[in-house]
This record gives sequence, C-alpha cells and structure tokens, in this order.
Amino acid sequence: MQNRELFKKAMEAHEKEKFSEALGLYLNCLNSNFNDPNILHYLGTLLFQMGYGGAANILARAIDCKSNNTDSIVNLGAAYYKEWDLQGARDVWGIGLEKLMKAEPRDNAAICGLLTNIGG
Repeated sequence: MQNRELFKKAMEAHEKEKFSEALGLYLNCLNSNFNDPNILHYLGTLLFQMGYGGAANILARAIDCKSNNTDSIVNLGAAYYKEWDLQGARDVWGIGLEKLMKAEPRDNAAICGLLTNIGG
C-alpha cells in the first residue's frame, strides 16, 4: 500500500475514533516520511486526544517542518495547556496570532480561534 493511501486510512480511522488503529497507521506513514508536517500534525493531534504527554513534542516538530500550520499551533498550545505549562501555551498561541495577523489573506476564523484559546 502506498503511503498516501495509508495516510488516508489513518485519517479515516482517526475520524471514526479508532485511535489505536489510527496510531499504528500514522506511525507506519511516519517511517517513510519522517518530517512530513501533515503526518506529524495528525499524529500529534491523535496523541493529544489519547492523553499522551508526547503530543507536544510531535506537534512542535510539525511546526518546525511547516511553520505556518495554524492547526498545529493551536493544538500545541492546547497540549501545553493540558500539561499545565500555561506560559508555554500562551507563548505558542501568541506566536501563532502574530503569524496570522501578518498573513495575507487574513484568516479571521483562525484568529478568533486563537484568541479564544489565549483568553481561556
């Protein structure tokens, strides 16, 4: 099975909340695409949903690979927040907000989402 098909199956399992299946599939995808920001984002998000502490490290890698990934920025902030690293969460969300404010075209929905998290 090609990696694209494997990634699609992983996202489908994730969407259906078959977390263990999705985890295995994402990890298989990561074996051949170690620095793919999309795989890292979805894997980090899944680990966050499953309550694993390593989610923040994976989401940070996703951002390192693609710095304008606002979903990863929001989720990384949430992972820090869940781990009681409140300053880390606010820092990440602040950086994300700064990037969004400079972006063209401006994504108002993403800005509102970040502001909600920062204020929360």
